[in-house]
Amino acid sequence: MRSFWQSSLWGEILSLSWQASEVFFFSRDGRKDSLDGDDVVLVEIRSVWLGMYGAFLLGGTLQDESIYHSLVLFLREKWIIFLQIEPLDGDCPFWKDSHYRSFIFPYTRVIDLALPLDTILADMSEKGRYNIRLWMRRGVKVRKVPPTPENIETFYRMVEETTERDGFAHNSRAYYEHFLAWLAHHNAGGLYFAFFRDIVIAASILVLTEERAIYYYGASVSDDAMRKQKGPEALQWQMIQDAKAFGSRVYDFLGVANPDDPHDSLQGVTRFKEKFGGTIVKFPSKKITILSWKGHIFLWIFSLKKYFRRIIHS
Repeated sequence: MRSFWQSSLWGEILSLSWQASEVFFFSRDGRKDSLDGDDVVLVEIRSVWLGMYGAFLLGGTLQDESIYHSLVLFLREKWIIFLQIEPLDGDCPFWKDSHYRSFIFPYTRVIDLALPLDTILADMSEKGRYNIRLWMRRGVKVRKVPPTPENIETFYRMVEETTERDGFAHNSRAYYEHFLAWLAHHNAGGLYFAFFRDIVIAASILVLTEERAIYYYGASVSDDAMRKQKGPEALQWQMIQDAKAFGSRVYDFLGVANPDDPHDSLQGVTRFKEKFGGTIVKFPSKKITILSWKGHIFLWIFSLKKYFRRIIHS
């Protein structure tokens, strides 16, 4: 079953929001017009540095060596400098374990939505259950809202506030607009707000597919009094219920810290997510194939920058 990142929907979002310079489908016979067929993959072309481009295959793999070699030849003709693959399952021996940057986190936490809601609730930590009771008592309300310009503006302002507070990067407003418009058009999730006394105190974007529901983005206000109302917790519980009602197999929190790395930058969000129970899943290693001498130089410079950045911040 295809992942969200191997869907036509994801390709449309990338193209319309200019996140990728080109998106296409590919099989052993070359470019295709659609994702019809088990051997077809979605490939993204993204600008990486100074007029250089990398190819990315997210949420899928290339078990068939003939497709892999056909794609490599095709990309070399387009002067693409590397191919990066980020599989969710499966593995393959004919490319190297490495990557340029992660689009899908190596670890995530998932809840089995086949379980009854009472069991999902019981599997949460005591703190998680307490916070759910707390926001219910205090009258926090959660609603899925349409992607109107006003609602997107509210969400985007909150995202800016959250990323400034927590030190993360965020996407352009156009990206969120297209993301939400296509989710609404395909009935594949959408934008959720948590309200306290008619004030929006937290917001999230949920993606729904048959295979998995994905908590894709989240944001909240910085005001301490409003944060005590537990808006993000209210959103999670409502989205878990909606994902189960939709029929998704698992609820995916989309990224947690490496359990063996106490200095992982995701430790903060991991503590929030682990309150809701579930299990940690490790995805297969990311893979990269260098396609030209420029790819070797680019990745060497990029690795050097990452090394000095770690030295500076250590």
